[in-house]
Amino acid sequence: MNPDPDDNPLGGAVTLNSRLREPALAAAINLAMVVISLVVGAAFIVVGGWYVHRFHMDEFIFGRTTAQGRVIENHPSGEVSGKTTYMAIVYFKAQDDRDVTIDDWLGMNPPSFRVGQSVTLFYDPDDPQHAMIDRGWKNYLPLGIPGGMGFLMILGGIQRLRARALPR
Repeated sequence: MNPDPDDNPLGGAVTLNSRLREPALAAAINLAMVVISLVVGAAFIVVGGWYVHRFHMDEFIFGRTTAQGRVIENHPSGEVSGKTTYMAIVYFKAQDDRDVTIDDWLGMNPPSFRVGQSVTLFYDPDDPQHAMIDRGWKNYLPLGIPGGMGFLMILGGIQRLRARALPR
């Protein structure tokens, strides 16, 4: 049974499926996806780098002076989803024997550290108030997550671009 073109509810209009099969339109969509992947991927990498630089984590991770500190308080810092978050207040002695107390930049519930717990800190010897707690591999998450996502998006864009250039 052949379908009658007059029975088409779209009034004889070309369906979207058949339009998407046209090589020119498919190539245009593919090119748009390549551009979007490359731009968004680069943006993820730039935002990750900005975040690391904004909080001076690059200085702490690559040019570090370390000290041992002690958590003296878990200070309530705000609320997330109805739960109070706590930031550690840490005391340590700088290289020049100055007593320094810093607030952690990250509030968590439950608190990340126990009162009395010993922690390693990275700090600027010229300005010991400029310090952060060493969280090991977690120090790299602010750059690693957006950097990894950006890398994968750029890789996907390049893969689409290469597939487009291959002869068929």
